Amino acid sequence: FKYNDTRVCIDICPSTLGGNGSFSDNGMCYWTCITPNTYRDIQSNRSCQPLCSFSPVKYYGDRTTWMCVLDCPTYPQYYYAYDPDRICRTDCPSTWMRDPYTRKCVSTCPNNTFFDNTTDQCVQKCPTENSTGIPYYGDTTYTIPKCVIDADCSNGTYADDQVGLCVSNCSYNQWKYGKKCLAYCPNGYYGNYATGFCVQPSACPTGQYA
Repeated sequence: FKYNDTRVCIDICPSTLGGNGSFSDNGMCYWTCITPNTYRDIQSNRSCQPLCSFSPVKYYGDRTTWMCVLDCPTYPQYYYAYDPDRICRTDCPSTWMRDPYTRKCVSTCPNNTFFDNTTDQCVQKCPTENSTGIPYYGDTTYTIPKCVIDADCSNGTYADDQVGLCVSNCSYNQWKYGKKCLAYCPNGYYGNYATGFCVQPSACPTGQYA
């Protein structure tokens, strides 16, 4: 490539000077790519490329600097790395989720996290309430573990405020009633130690009384 500073033809544009160094574009070495919508790619022989190289290391196109980067920027807002088009995005496409821990767009949330559809991101703990003030609970029985309201806890599970999860067995000293774990059964109901449910007196076990 032609390098103007020394007026010499060279194999790879130099990395010295100019912060990130120079990159080849249309046979010349430049500090910034002159071809529109191309990224300065360090892995691809310091050249300007429409897609950043993914081998031997994954790089993503940062449209704030038009550089190929290992980690997407957090300023002026958070950006998420998206593998299919190898760029840093402010939001992920539909069916993809934002993972704030790796700052990537993911097709499924990592282990021990839940998908929160109020923010379209993976969370380690579901929000205590959604936009309408209703508490959310993490349900691990779905194909993609997600945050749900108590009524949407899967069959056989109950919303437990103490742990913020849908559970098959409520925390100690709580009773199952409807889809909730309660510290006290509602008026007219009594805790059945045999089943863990709130029941009416007629359902108390034989030999026991409300």
